[in-house]
Amino acid sequence: MDVMSIASLGMAMSTSRMMVDVNMALMAKTQDLAEIQGQEIMDMIEMAAPSFHALDVYA
Repeated sequence: MDVMSIASLGMAMSTSRMMVDVNMALMAKTQDLAEIQGQEIMDMIEMAAPSFHALDVYA
């Protein structure tokens, strides 16, 4: 192997590692967002459910 191919291999490995790190960060952010959205959906469902503690306006 000559020096240029070793340098090219090192650059390729560094670039590959950086892309893996970026993809992992994006996946973590996506998972966090999905958890937040899921919690918001659960909150909306709870708010939409009829409450048995409502005021009786016909009394």
